[in-house]
Amino acid sequence: MRSLTRISLDISGCPDVSDKGLESLKNGLEGLKNLKKLKLDVHNCIHVNDKGIIGLFSRPDLFKNMESLRVNCFDGPQVSDKALKIVSNGLKEMGKLTNLILKFSGSLDLTDKSLGYLAESLKKLKALSHLELSFLDCMEITDEGLEDLAEGLSSMGKLRTFKLDFSNCAEITDLGLLDLGSAFRGLNGLKILGLVFEECEDITDKGMENLAKRFEGLESLEELNLDFSLTEIGDQGIESLALGLKELKRLKRLALDFSSCSEISNESLESLGICLKNLENVVALDLNFDSCTEISQKVIQDIQKYFQNCA
Repeated sequence: MRSLTRISLDISGCPDVSDKGLESLKNGLEGLKNLKKLKLDVHNCIHVNDKGIIGLFSRPDLFKNMESLRVNCFDGPQVSDKALKIVSNGLKEMGKLTNLILKFSGSLDLTDKSLGYLAESLKKLKALSHLELSFLDCMEITDEGLEDLAEGLSSMGKLRTFKLDFSNCAEITDLGLLDLGSAFRGLNGLKILGLVFEECEDITDKGMENLAKRFEGLESLEELNLDFSLTEIGDQGIESLALGLKELKRLKRLALDFSSCSEISNESLESLGICLKNLENVVALDLNFDSCTEISQKVIQDIQKYFQNCA
């Protein structure tokens, strides 16, 4: 067992698993000096909380050879800033890490402090090429936290995949997108970008303008996935997006979700269609404008005609 290089542990939905179990897992990791990949899924484990996460990551020396770390704490585990501070301190010791996925949801005890802690650790992860962070329904997170995170991202020149989910983080506004966009200048090697801000109701046209005008720095981008459904983005925001997309000359796959954005009309969709025609490398296109009551189905169909060969 001491030669193990990879552990994948899925205990999701196990109601009897508690913090004590994760502390025991830490004890089991002792002596596994060759461990390079750890995947832990505790989503919907309602008795896992701060104590378990802190116990697992309180020995950063156990993770010093880690190359890939995935932790899923969706739907159940209530994790706070205190736990994220310990996790972030541990990450600073993982200099070989290339793949990091952290998923949290629904915790009112995760605030901007957690993003600040993560930002500081990201500055140390010079080898990181794949990063996914999710803070779904963490409603205490604000623009200030996103500003800190953006600062940490800006120096990650080796990053190739970046996915971020702040769905229903109601305190995030246009200003947060301005800060996030500023980080793109340091991510010119990025190939895959996914941003989800579903139901962030204070994001408007200005926010999309703040973001899209920074696309010019993403010259290597091949895949873009944006979800701004149930926001206040309207025609001006889609016009800004179309202008930003023109800068992505290498783009191959594009997915846009602006469903239930009631201020979007045919006018801006036609501008988007003209832009898409000029993206010669796009082979996969997914557009979702469901419940946008000012858009006719014909406009969507006309856009799709230019991509008959899309998967």
